[in-house]
This record gives sequence, C-alpha cells and structure tokens, in this order.
Amino acid sequence: MEFKHWLFTALFCLAALAALGQTVVECPQNIGFEKGTFANWQCLTGEISETTQTDPGGVITLSPSGSINGRHTVISDGVDEYGDFSLKSPNGSKYVIKLGNNEGGRGAEGISYTLKVPANAPTYSVIFNYALVLQNPGHPTLLEQPRFIATVINETTNTTTPCGSFTFIAASNQPGFSISAKDASVTYKPWSAAAIDLSAYQGHTVRLEFTTNDCTHTRHFGYAYLDFAENCSAPISGAAVCTGDRSTVLSAVPGFERYRWYKPDTQEELGTTESITLSPVPPPGTRIAVDMFAFPGLGCDQTLVTTITGVALNVNPPQASCYPVDLTATAIIAGSTAGLTYTYWKDAALREQVPDPRNITASGTYYLQAQAPSGCKLVREVDVIYNPVLPIEVIQQPQIQYPATLDLGASFLPDPRLTYSYWLDTAMKIPIREDPHRVRFGGDYYLKGVSSEGCTVTAKLFADILVLDIDIPNVFTPNGDGINDVLTVDLNRPVDLNYLKIYNRWGALVFQTRDITNFWTGRNQNGSNAPGGTYYWVIDGKENLMPYKRSGAVTLVR
Repeated sequence: MEFKHWLFTALFCLAALAALGQTVVECPQNIGFEKGTFANWQCLTGEISETTQTDPGGVITLSPSGSINGRHTVISDGVDEYGDFSLKSPNGSKYVIKLGNNEGGRGAEGISYTLKVPANAPTYSVIFNYALVLQNPGHPTLLEQPRFIATVINETTNTTTPCGSFTFIAASNQPGFSISAKDASVTYKPWSAAAIDLSAYQGHTVRLEFTTNDCTHTRHFGYAYLDFAENCSAPISGAAVCTGDRSTVLSAVPGFERYRWYKPDTQEELGTTESITLSPVPPPGTRIAVDMFAFPGLGCDQTLVTTITGVALNVNPPQASCYPVDLTATAIIAGSTAGLTYTYWKDAALREQVPDPRNITASGTYYLQAQAPSGCKLVREVDVIYNPVLPIEVIQQPQIQYPATLDLGASFLPDPRLTYSYWLDTAMKIPIREDPHRVRFGGDYYLKGVSSEGCTVTAKLFADILVLDIDIPNVFTPNGDGINDVLTVDLNRPVDLNYLKIYNRWGALVFQTRDITNFWTGRNQNGSNAPGGTYYWVIDGKENLMPYKRSGAVTLVR
C-alpha cells in the first residue's frame, strides 16, 4: 500500500457546532491534559516488527503500560531540539504532551481517549493542531519508515471512521515540512491544523487513538506533540459582535486547502480564504456558512454554519473548594459566546491583574474581562471560596506502660470538616485492625484526614508505650480469695527458659520451675506455706541464643 499523506504531529479539540449561535461547551475531563497528567487517557507501549528478507515487517504491537516518562511526556514549555519551534500549545493551554522520543530501537507508543459524542449536537468535529518530528532514513519501503498514526474508532458499531484515520510516514517530499538544521536526516513540521467530522456519530461512543513508531531497523525515530483544546464549541470565531461594531472578522478551522464562505439562505458569496472581513456587520440572526475542502488524503470536506449574535458573557461561580481554584476553567464560562479572549483582575477598576488565574488560593471577588474579536469588552464578577485543608497539628502524648492503652485520637487536634482513618504503613494501605482509641502497642501510626471535597492531609503519630521485657508483681497475697493468689510472670520476649528460682531472705531455695506458666503459690518446696516477707527471684535462659538473666524482689503478704 502506498502512503502519500502529510507528516504531522496532532493537537486536537472537540468542537460542538451549534446552528443558532456559538457558546462555550465544556470538553471531556482532561482531554487537553489540563491536570498536567494522563488522567482519563490510556497510555500504551510496544514495538514495531523488524523487516527481514522474508518478512516486510511494519506490524505494531501495543499493550497498556501506564504513562512512562520519556515515552508519554507532559510538557509545559521549551522548544523542539530539531525544529526549534515552540512547545507552548497554540490554543493557549498550559500543557502539551510528547508521544515517543528520539532514541530509535523499534519502539512504539500510543495514547487513546474514549468519549461519547453528544446526541444533541447537530455538528461535532475533532480539530487537530499538530506538530511532528520524523527521521527520514530513506528505507526502500514506506512500511520501514518512522510514522505517526491517528485513528478514530466508532465503538458503538466497531468500525473505523473513514474521515478520521490517517497514517503519516517519513518522506523527503512532504509539503510544509522542513529539514532540521541540526540533523539533515530529520524532517519536521511545526504546529498546524486538520479536522475530523463526527457529526454522523451523535450518541455513539468514539475512541481516539494516536501512535508513533520508530523505523523497523532499530536506528531511526519518530515522535509527536499533542494537545487538545478545552473549549468544545464552534470552530468559527468572530460571529459574536457588540453593539456599534462596524466590522468583524470570521475565521474558520485552519489547515484546509480551500474555503468558500457564503450566506446559506441566499447563497451570496462572501470569500474564499481562511478568514474573511464582514463590513458592515450583518444583522443579528444572519447565518454564515463556510465549506472547507481538505487536502487530498488529509481528512474530509466539511461545512460549518454559524449565526451572527450579540456577545454573551455567562459566569458560573466555582464551587467552594479545598483545592486552588482555576479561574480559566471552561466550566466557569460555559454558556458564554465562543471565541472571546479573557483576562483576570483583582479589582473592579481592572488595575491589578491576577498573576496566576489557574491557581487562586485566596477567597474573594475577582473580575473576569472578556474581549470579542471585534474589540468590545464585557466584565463580570467571580466569587471564589477557597477552604484549604490545614496540616494536622500533632500532640505527643506522654509515655505509658503496657498493659495500659493509648487513644490515638488524642494525639492530634481534629478538624470537624475532616473524616479520619488510621493506618499502619506510610502508603496507608494497611488499616489498624484494633480500636485506634485503645492502642496496646507502641510505635509509629499514620493518620489520614479527608474532606467532603476529596482533599487529603496526613500525619505520623507516635504511640509511646513502654513494654517491659518481664512483668512480675512486687506484691502478691496467696490467701485463697481468688485475687492475686499466685506470683504471675509474663515474659514479653522470646526467651527459652532454663529456670525460675525463688529464695527467701536467708538464701534458701523455696521454689523453682522450668515452665514460666507454673506460677508460685507461696508454698515452700515441702508444700508448707511460706511465711510473709520479702523473697528474691532469679530467671535464667536464652534469647536468640544469647544469655538472658533477670532478678528482683517480691513481697509475700498473708
């Protein structure tokens, strides 16, 4: 099979295209890596089969692996070492990801995301903004070359979508690509765009798959950069205008070969470029359409329709949170006009900008300013409630002696907002099996507090419980009342006992045993009652093959 597609590395956004105006639509969670992780994504690794004289090779085998740094890498800044293009996302988001690396070795990497196309979206598109770096060793067949594969699978029907699956293979004659100044064997294409139309799959479950692989001879590499916009709204910008605007610029999805703008109700031609200027501004309610014609082999032709509307800035206050609040979250502006540019301010006069609107750690009123492409601006208040979970304040309790018990709940100052649990290990996977408020054994314990919002805080607690290696009462009363009638001996260490001997004050032996549970009843060796007074005990044995000797005194009371 001959492949003559463009090389590229893909960045995409899911866009819901409403026929009657464009509003911000919140995208699937973390599709744009806004958490700085691969949460909700599946990461895969594997290899491409080797090419031999009898086997053309080129078969990619992947299996789930979790994200592996260096093969699935989240990036927030920098430039590509071969193409010297910026690694900041073209859509302004905080993170992009790098799929693959420059190490060769017949490696292959993949990521996939599963989503459901909204049943009520008349038009729904996946928009790729892409950048790719592929080494071009010039192997005899294209199957041997490094490549990037984008596949869209309709899981509802178990079919591959015809307009959403592409293979891009290293070659020397691809339009829009350049040769690296660092290594002439490497070709690269900086960020660009393409699109996939999912309008026909309303209510269906779709899986997006992206794969990179090295060449089949182990030495040459290929990798891609990807990102995904958080605003899943109509890709035509500029249709929202303010009262008094004399002109507006409409822009379609970049990356198509040709464009045709027109009014679908009258078929009046308006332009044939990616962006057009409308002057004067048509009345609100005017529908504008654009036909976008794809390059051969790169996607499908699409038609987008938008409506000239007034600018709407809808602000949804974020919920109270124990996590830092992100004012740039799409949920806050859901329902607003698409294509607005936002800035964030601390004061109503818009004099002091918020330095990091993605990381608000102080409650208060903030101000969001939206600017339409035509230049008009709107301002709305945003109230933030930030309830951080404070570190646990540990209280070290005084030492107690076994068999007394210790209440771990008294080892810290509790926060009524948190639910606490007690653990035996630092990973907090082994719970305490006994009552944490009656702990019998000393050592380290671990406390975890969880808020209703899911924030957690942890601390280490120390139970200072002294356990004597031997426990013998200093007084016993063998009077037959059933209380303290025998001299009990508890050994709290693994001692192999040689003997326990008890002597009177003149040094005469009155009792001996080799069984530590054979308690002295206060009788002499001849069976008569020993008189009241002080007696002396001696224990001899071995602990872990080492000599073990202990001695002490006990008072017999009659």
